[in-house]
Amino acid sequence: MNCETDFVAKDAGFLGLANEVADFAAANKGTTIEALQAQFEEKRAALVAKIGENMNIRRVAYLDGQVIAQYLHGAKIGVLVAGEGSADELKKSSNARSCI
Repeated sequence: MNCETDFVAKDAGFLGLANEVADFAAANKGTTIEALQAQFEEKRAALVAKIGENMNIRRVAYLDGQVIAQYLHGAKIGVLVAGEGSADELKKSSNARSCI
């Protein structure tokens, strides 16, 4: 999900909707971005009206057969890296970090 400000990115309503969208996408692998947007449009529009800032479901990707590691870059950018090996090895890999 995308929003316009850090203030909204930390909002409980925004985080709740983002988690709900992610959970739905994970449980329904193969769902297209258009289907996700349609599924959550009413909730998104209600949250936009409540908070007063636009937000959208921008992209979705499904990765199968790979390990996914995550880390925060500068406490502002969340990074997911997919590859082979353990998640800890992947996070420490200079090759994985240089791709970002």
